[in-house]
This record gives sequence, C-alpha cells and structure tokens, in this order.
Amino acid sequence: TGALWTVVNERSYQLDSTNPAQLGRMIQSVSAGFGGISGIIHLQGLSSSSGSALLAFERQLDRCVVAASLHKACEVERIKTRCWLVTSRASTYWLGESNRRQWEDIPSDRMDASLWGFGRTLMNEASAVEFRLLDIEDPASVDTATYAFVRELTHPDAEHEVILTSLGDRFVPRLRAESRESLFPELLGVSDRKSVV
Repeated sequence: TGALWTVVNERSYQLDSTNPAQLGRMIQSVSAGFGGISGIIHLQGLSSSSGSALLAFERQLDRCVVAASLHKACEVERIKTRCWLVTSRASTYWLGESNRRQWEDIPSDRMDASLWGFGRTLMNEASAVEFRLLDIEDPASVDTATYAFVRELTHPDAEHEVILTSLGDRFVPRLRAESRESLFPELLGVSDRKSVV
C-alpha cells in the first residue's frame, strides 16, 4: 500500500491498483522491459454476481476507481495505449430475446453497467488512453467465447463498444428510430411522432 509496490517476477507485480502512482511506476517498468505497452485489460473484480447487493456495489465502485487510476497513471506517465474495460452483463439487455440467454432478473447481475457507463465517460475524456468496452454475457462461459474475446483484443476495429454472447457471437450497440406506439403501446393514438432510442 502507499507508495510501495513489488515486482514478483518479470510478468507479475503486486500493487494497489487504485493508486495511480503505483500503476504509473508499474506501467513504466513494463513498458521499459518489453519495449512498450500495446494494451491494458481491466479484469479486476470481473466475476459472476455473488453476495449481497452492498458487496456488488462495493465491487463496482472499486472497478471504477481502478479504471480512473489507470487513466490517471497513463496520463501522468504519458503512455499512449488502449485499455479494455471488460464487463459482465452490463449491456446484454440490449440484445433481442433470440440473441440473449435468459437470466433471472437479479439487479446485481447488471452492476457492471456502472463501469460500462463510466467507461463511456472515459472514452470522451481520455487523451493518452483509447478506452474500449467489452461486455461478456456470462463470465463463466469465457472458455466458450475465448476465440471471440481474443479476436477483440488482438484485432480491434472501429467499434469501441462490443458485446460478446456466451456462444461467442459479437454485437455492437446501434441507435434506431422506433415509433412511440411500438415502445409504449398504452400511448396508442396520442401521437405518431418518432422517438430515437
């Protein structure tokens, strides 16, 4: 803790990931040792939901603090890189019924939505770091979706927000025009103006 961090071996470090100074020193060390950093993958705290809603909230708060610390460390150390914020079920509710696995409606299952939203903010504010959002429908099925996961990391395209289903299918969010009536049938006859969702 504090200003201390430990090099376990050339590929492992022990540090306080919420401390930008420690992250910055680690990033500089890795960059110097390997000739640069092609990307950072934020997986800390990614897991299936378990425990109370308060524990899930604290986990999400920690995940957002780590993302902010990564941003600050890269800005201070002037490291230009890509950072993937990997979430679980943060945006799979956008998928149509036929493309989405059915989950129980447990609010803590969508707690990663806070990191997804914070990541969207970082995408607009970060200059040295190119933040990307990668949502996995089921973290327990990463083995099934490994190829799609690795492809996203090693061959990024213009999409900054990607959803991977438990079968490895890839989706990206899109806006489209929908009539009010299709979204809110109870308003039939009120107006036929279009709304964007």
